[in-house]
Amino acid sequence: CPTGSYCLARSSEPIACNPGRISDAPSASECTACPAGEYQQGGGQTACVACDAGGWCGEGASTVTLCGEGTYRESTGGASPGDCVSCGAGHACASGASSRTVCEPGTKSSDGVACAGCDAGEYQPSTAQSSCVACPAGSYCLARSSDSIACAPGQFSAAGGASTCDDCAAGEYQSSSSATACEACDAGGWCGAGASAVTLCGEGTHRNSTGGASAADCVACGAGY
Repeated sequence: CPTGSYCLARSSEPIACNPGRISDAPSASECTACPAGEYQQGGGQTACVACDAGGWCGEGASTVTLCGEGTYRESTGGASPGDCVSCGAGHACASGASSRTVCEPGTKSSDGVACAGCDAGEYQPSTAQSSCVACPAGSYCLARSSDSIACAPGQFSAAGGASTCDDCAAGEYQSSSSATACEACDAGGWCGAGASAVTLCGEGTHRNSTGGASAADCVACGAGY
């Protein structure tokens, strides 16, 4: 009986070994199952091959069983599910992974399956992180941000976790960036919504108090003044 097959008593012809089994010597009366850590997908074969990286092979395997999501295996020869190791937080491993993917800045992974972008209002400046951090007050963060963005003059964010900055209200202004609040518009001028500077009252008009919100809040000086 030739290699790659077996012969029963009174056989008239050899029988090819099934996938997952081999015979490596002539005159075999049965085929041998591939050992755990090896497989053979073809029939009539004389040797098994090492199980591919990214999966495992039990005894008699004819195919590679892929490592599950969130696990991986770098080397060949995996013999059981336990030979696939955890991907770990801050990394991503799809089914059949032979290596870990490091999560980039602006992303996170708590389960080791996939890297997800930070939500708006959060950011993450580092690689391989399990979570994102709230954007600090005085700034805002778009989705998938790796850094916070300072609020521009004329805007503010009073609390952390903002996805946008708010305009200063009419009657207030803010000349600096990264502000957490606006200031009352100075006497002698007025400030429209989103103002970064005080607009002075025109000649012949004045304003004694703070908080002017429009040119109409500057009143005429009157004759003799």
